[in-house]
Formats: sequence, structure tokens, C-alpha cells
Amino acid sequence: YNKNELIALPGGLTNVEFNNTKLQIGKSIDAFWILKNNGVYETDAEVPVNPATSRPMTYKGVALKAGDPRWFDLNGDFTINDDDKTLEGNYMPRMSGGFGSSLTFKSFTLDFQFFYALKRNILNQYASSRLDFINTEVNNTINSVKEITFWEEKQDLSGYPIYNPWSAVVPYRTEQSIFLENGSYLKLRTLSLGYDLSNGGTKTAFKNCTLYLTGTNLFTVSPFKGDDPELVNYNGIYNGYGLINPRSLILGVRMSF
Repeated sequence: YNKNELIALPGGLTNVEFNNTKLQIGKSIDAFWILKNNGVYETDAEVPVNPATSRPMTYKGVALKAGDPRWFDLNGDFTINDDDKTLEGNYMPRMSGGFGSSLTFKSFTLDFQFFYALKRNILNQYASSRLDFINTEVNNTINSVKEITFWEEKQDLSGYPIYNPWSAVVPYRTEQSIFLENGSYLKLRTLSLGYDLSNGGTKTAFKNCTLYLTGTNLFTVSPFKGDDPELVNYNGIYNGYGLINPRSLILGVRMSF
């Protein structure tokens, strides 16, 4: 079981912000700093107007329009910026562990081991990048080379809101609540079925002769939309480039003279 809380920062600071991360006294150190979504503006008329200036709400100075996300304006200043971000979720699992057993019936043995991680969140950067293709694919980086991963169907993207991808506010930016997902999972690490030929009435030239079939990473139960909730970076961000844990089946014979 893991629970953490930041109790102090250097120089008497109450919080520190860097890139898309925020550390705040009294909060956990593994929380995500994100904007909270509340739908999409269907028309320009739906965008709130600041009565003091008669201008529509902006995102860091860029006016919001139809097709843009409805981000919560938490401080009510009619400007969406870092002041409207909140600390949500946690990328380190609150509970983790495993359980297994070894069962025997006559000449048969069954061994299994499960592993679980509960109450954890993942920020789905892979979904963000694929939906934000307008900005992602023009960058001069290896991640913008679409031909590397375009054929892979890592997840269904149809469940996300439809924003205007050409908008100057970059509506599919990663640091927002639509990409914060439940990353809990239960995995069957290993399952092995064995049959002891020496105890089953079969005559062999060995003291012990066991035929076995072992499987690894046979299945994962998780609400996460990506391919594997374990394949995340150290900071809880999933970019879709992790090396998949292979599923394998091994048939073998164990013998001793």
C-alpha cells in the first residue's frame, strides 16, 4: 500500500511548477497537473464572454471558438491557463501485490501467479498524439514519422470528443482530463500445468519425469484503453512505444536420473 504527501519545499515555497508538472505542499507527488474538460463548444455563441471587456474567453490569449474544448475556468477570470489546472489522480499504484498457488491432484500439478496494481492513473499521450496529428506530424522528431506505427491498432480512438484539430489552442493537448485514464490491472503472470509420468503408472528410466506446459502473460484485465497498462513511463505517461510483454507457451519435459 502506497500513500504519499509532500510536506515541504526548499526556501519556504508552497508549490513548484515545471513543464507540465506541479509539486504542492499537502498534495501527493505523483499527481497529474491537468485541465478539466466539460464538453465542446458547438457554436461561437456558447463561448462565455467577459462582461468587463466584452471579449470571449481565451486560452492563454487565444480566443476560444466553436469546436474547441470546454475547459473549466476555475478562477473565473475568463482566461484558461495554468491557473485553471488541478492536481488529479496518481501514477503510482495505491495498492500492488500478487498471489498464487500450487495445486496437486494425483499426478497433476497446477501452478499460477497473478500480479495486480490498483488505484492508479495513466495519462494517455499516445491517444493525444494520434488525435493531434496536425501538430504531431510536422515536428522534426522520430515520433512524427507516421510510417513507424500507423499500421498498429493500439486502441480505439472513437470514444474521445471531436474537437477542431486545426484550432490554435491545440485542443488535443495531453494535459487534460479526457486523457487521464484508470490504469489499474490484474495480470496472470504464469500458469503451469504438469503431469508426473513416474507417478502415473508410466514406466520410465528416470526417478522423476514430468511433462509440463507453461504460459506467461496469458491475459490482462484492465479498463485502460491502450495496449498494456504496464507499458508507461516513470511519470505515468503512456506514449505507445513500450516493448510489449510477450505472451508465450512452453512445452517441456523435466527429468532426473
